[in-house]
Amino acid sequence: MKLLTVALTIVATSALAAPPGLRLPDYESETLASGAQILVVPHREVPLVSYSLLLRGGTLTDPPGKEGLTALTVELLRKGAGDRSATDIASLLDSYGMSLNTNADLTGTAIALDCLAADAPLALAVLTDLVLRPTFPKDEVDKLKTRVIDGLKAAKEQPQSVIPLYFARALFGDHAYGRPTTGTEATVASITADDVAAHWKQLLAGDRLIAAIGGDVPEGAGKSLAAGFGGIARGATPVPNPAPAPRATTRRVLLVDMPDAVQTYFWIGDVGISQSFSADAAFDVVRTAFGGRFTSMLNTELRIKTGLTYGARLTLEQLEGPGRLAITSFTATEKTKEALDLALATLAALKTKYLDATVVSSSKAYIAGQVPTTLETAHAMTQAIVDLHRFGQPKSQLTEYFTRLDAVTPATTRAVIDSDFPDPSRVVIVLIGKASEIAAIAATYGPVETKTLADPGF
Repeated sequence: MKLLTVALTIVATSALAAPPGLRLPDYESETLASGAQILVVPHREVPLVSYSLLLRGGTLTDPPGKEGLTALTVELLRKGAGDRSATDIASLLDSYGMSLNTNADLTGTAIALDCLAADAPLALAVLTDLVLRPTFPKDEVDKLKTRVIDGLKAAKEQPQSVIPLYFARALFGDHAYGRPTTGTEATVASITADDVAAHWKQLLAGDRLIAAIGGDVPEGAGKSLAAGFGGIARGATPVPNPAPAPRATTRRVLLVDMPDAVQTYFWIGDVGISQSFSADAAFDVVRTAFGGRFTSMLNTELRIKTGLTYGARLTLEQLEGPGRLAITSFTATEKTKEALDLALATLAALKTKYLDATVVSSSKAYIAGQVPTTLETAHAMTQAIVDLHRFGQPKSQLTEYFTRLDAVTPATTRAVIDSDFPDPSRVVIVLIGKASEIAAIAATYGPVETKTLADPGF
């Protein structure tokens, strides 16, 4: 489970001595003949409504050589639909204070539209137009392609923005999870308006769709959603479901040269866990203690004690399959070896010394304190329910989380450290920095592959 699960109501008292309960609202769930799932999630504290659509099958569906197609396609939905132009859509959203967001990750494509409850029927009409009747005008496709390509080039000037993409490629290689969700300059340039229209037709399938409305929902909201999206046919192709990527068996290094860099950005890690990982609470405790808070082991060693960086943390990606798990930080070029050695030594300390009872207790309390205690938004409530259905998880994944958290002990954290945290001798290390000064350092950690930041792609 993600550490911060918003959209939950706290129904209890003191932290962890008697575990708080997490209560979801009573919500409606219906599966249509097309396979589409319709969710109605009442949350009536404020007069807001949130529509959330999720299509299983994200950027993994991009054809080879067309990486970035899904991300481009879902963003283009707002650029023309039905008889509305891009300007018409933008003006309507602005006039009614509606918020439209689109996103594509490796395994899911999402569209969210938030509005005042009084405007819910109009918002649904707009949403059905965007999804069912997009026009994908060629001029809008070309303009967005140019913007995306310019953005990819500009991102190379901010190593912290692109190092996740280099790390994914270095870690996963030819595995599907190694493909860049954004695409590259070359792949985005190759995409045509016809590609976009054909791809959306493939993505939009009833048996891939979760359609939800949450918040101060109007009467008959479920029927309205079903009427709007129930006619979408089942998909002609299965959702991509790649086998889990193998973990690293040796230590290897990718060095990305940025000749004018004065800092070295680095990620160190391996394949982590999936969204369905059963020991989620124990994993969260270890992640918090090691790299998930200001006083974590990583931040204490690399920032508080030594001043080698402004921050060091552990990042985790959980999808249907195991994603990346990595130490992330940066340091001055001349401190590169010292920082890398200390990061690896801190990981080694976790793997050999584990966590004592005091640290486990502190991390559990920290996690409990991060669960929001104030009124949550309709959007967050709806998204939490959508995620349960996306990943095929029971309600207990959320409602019994604090019970699982309370049961975590040093012994259970030791088990996940042994099985699911990287061995420092078997990790992928990605460095972005001045190769002329750090190449020899990089070679001390394992075989080195070298790229140049200015080169297209990742």
